[in-house]
Amino acid sequence: MGKDQSSRIGSVEELAGALRIAAELEHGLCCQYLFAAFTLRRTLEDFAGVSAGEDAKRHVMALTQAWATQILTVARQEMEHLAIVINLQSALGEPPHLARPNFPVPLGTYPIKAHFCLERLEGTTLERFLYYERPDYLAEELQFDDPGCCEGKALRNAQPLALPSHAGLRFSSVQELYQTLAGAYSGPDELGAAVLFRGSASAQVQSSAVQWGQSVNVPPVTNRLDAIAAIDQVTFEGEGIGQTPTSPSSHFVRFAEVNRSYVELRRTLPDLDPALPVVCNPAVSGEAPEGSQRITDPAAVRALRLFNDGYFLMLAMLRGFFEGYRGNFGTYPTFAGAAPNSALFLEAYYPFMTMFIRPLGELVCRLPAGPEHPGKNAGPGFELTEEPPGLKDLDWYEGRFAQLDDAGRELHAWLADHEGTYGADAVLAALRQSQALHRMRLNLPRLWKEGVLNP
Repeated sequence: MGKDQSSRIGSVEELAGALRIAAELEHGLCCQYLFAAFTLRRTLEDFAGVSAGEDAKRHVMALTQAWATQILTVARQEMEHLAIVINLQSALGEPPHLARPNFPVPLGTYPIKAHFCLERLEGTTLERFLYYERPDYLAEELQFDDPGCCEGKALRNAQPLALPSHAGLRFSSVQELYQTLAGAYSGPDELGAAVLFRGSASAQVQSSAVQWGQSVNVPPVTNRLDAIAAIDQVTFEGEGIGQTPTSPSSHFVRFAEVNRSYVELRRTLPDLDPALPVVCNPAVSGEAPEGSQRITDPAAVRALRLFNDGYFLMLAMLRGFFEGYRGNFGTYPTFAGAAPNSALFLEAYYPFMTMFIRPLGELVCRLPAGPEHPGKNAGPGFELTEEPPGLKDLDWYEGRFAQLDDAGRELHAWLADHEGTYGADAVLAALRQSQALHRMRLNLPRLWKEGVLNP
């Protein structure tokens, strides 16, 4: 789509709707990238039953380790981009948007002509990732005929979800959406600064005031130049648009490097699949959309429900953090939010993501999907059955953590009782997961009362 056909955002309602779509896209991309990374074979045990020499397997393991690093780096930056979008929402006086459609998302839900679906890492998956992240100047060169989700099965009879009030918004790429957003901050007079920045500046989360770690960069947005710079950061890190035509650290280039390496591996070792045989769009909820794959193995069902419940709690803590954040903007270089809010930050970010989402996601990808899917493994569905709530009191979060703690213990006990079926590695992984959940549960009330710095 050329720029002359692009939408023009001319009202606060249209801008709010476009930001909700941007938040859903960043959120959905992050989940897809995480899923693909979790499906990679990472140990010799992952190659059980694969007829190949140990040297060849170790060669593939070295590649998948490098690919996982690249993909997880991109996923982490998608969370950064989501935080940037939430800062733009906060500046507009809008609440953070952390809901999204469940997978698979039919074509037509968003103007981008590619499905959003959870697939193991393979050639089509990487082509889809390149399509998401492609810079517009490569749009003609990088055409993608999306075969649909679930091993080429197109989603038929699936009704697209209703778009928000900005149904006239047109864009064919993530870059074009952000360029349209940038136009709202540099363009029409009807969107004056008093409207664009009617939210409180103290609610702007910034990486210089919060110890994000791992090079996460989230700038505050308090004026037009801030907003445009933040949007430029997203397209520079994603599509590589900026000082060079294609930034060497951009998401597009990272995926291109993984794809080149993947194609070469499949050419030289065609019988060594680098990804586990994980089903597409796994689901356990009763409201899973068409195109999802129902998981029935009893251990996998327990693990998926635990994953979904923990994922929901993490999103609820993130929304509570963004809604409740009140930093001393422009005054202190360290996090100065209220103690309850800092507790949500400290629990939701790297402890929860690294001690729950990743290890449990990798465990689920190594559990069988059920007799309906012979030879296939389950995977994390990232299912949402309700919208994450706003800021709650301590009792609500403690209650949710208690449920997770109990479910984690139950999963470990089940696997231990059926070790002959699922293996000692799965039992050990579930034990570690249960212990990590219990520690996070015990930490929450302490952090809630102590915080980092009291205001």
